[in-house]
Amino acid sequence: VDMFTDFHFHPIGKKIKDMAAGAVLVTACFSVIVGLILFVPKIYHLLFN
Repeated sequence: VDMFTDFHFHPIGKKIKDMAAGAVLVTACFSVIVGLILFVPKIYHLLFN
């Protein structure tokens, strides 16, 4: 963010980057949950039946 603002630090830029990183983390967590919901029953069925 500071490279586009002539190398000046801006506190709002830090907050925006932190919020974007948090959104990526939440999205990654939800994708793991969806993957588990989809694949755990199939893997369980393959291993124990």
